Amino acid sequence: MLNEELATIAPYSGMLGTLRRVGEESVMIAVASNLALPYATPLTALLGILMSPSM
Repeated sequence: MLNEELATIAPYSGMLGTLRRVGEESVMIAVASNLALPYATPLTALLGILMSPSM
């Protein structure tokens, strides 16, 4: 059941493009969540190219 739910995680329409544009302006973005750790894997896969190491 959890795997089925995790497979449905997707960004809102336009979100990735918006985050790319914001990143081009050198604006730092943080993602904080109170969801369980298994949700981090799909999020990281979706945002991976936009993520930089923690400071």
